[in-house]
Amino acid sequence: MESFSPYTETFTVLPVSLPPNLQLGSGSVAFVANGELLLLTGKKQMARWNVGETHFSVSALDRRCFSFHPPLIVGTEVYIANGPKVEKWSLKVGRFV
Repeated sequence: MESFSPYTETFTVLPVSLPPNLQLGSGSVAFVANGELLLLTGKKQMARWNVGETHFSVSALDRRCFSFHPPLIVGTEVYIANGPKVEKWSLKVGRFV
């Protein structure tokens, strides 16, 4: 996995790889919150990576997540264009609300 800096226009290789059982596809949503990188997939999975860790943790979601638009983070809530509607992900409880 790599990160891109628009300031230096360079890529940096992160010390972590995506887990083989994570089913990413078009429409998967990624965002950074509370110092963690979160990946929500259309296959009802969530992967979390905290800077300094060497692996992702994967857990199940209560619904599918499908978006071609970047999420909007407002305080402790993340708004995601999920298909024809907008879903709200709570950073406090770690799930859709």
